[in-house]
Amino acid sequence: MEHTDYTSHRSELAERIRSLRVEQGLSTRKFSLMIGISRTYLRKLETAAASPTYDMVERIAAGLGVAPHVLVNFDDADSLTRRVTPQLAPPS
Repeated sequence: MEHTDYTSHRSELAERIRSLRVEQGLSTRKFSLMIGISRTYLRKLETAAASPTYDMVERIAAGLGVAPHVLVNFDDADSLTRRVTPQLAPPS
């Protein structure tokens, strides 16, 4: 059975949330108000000091305008870029 490093998954999730929020020009205050959580909890999520429930992942994803799997697909390191960045032309 393969060992899964959940700590690195939590860190990856934290970075994805923060990156998407910053990319969209949302402050921690504005985004936390949008999704109905405290700034303190958002900071904990973005620094991997807390683990969100799946319901919270859905709220965060909705607030960022992405599907939840964009935040939690850890099998493909490039999945975030491909799913968030529009493709201008099909790969050749």
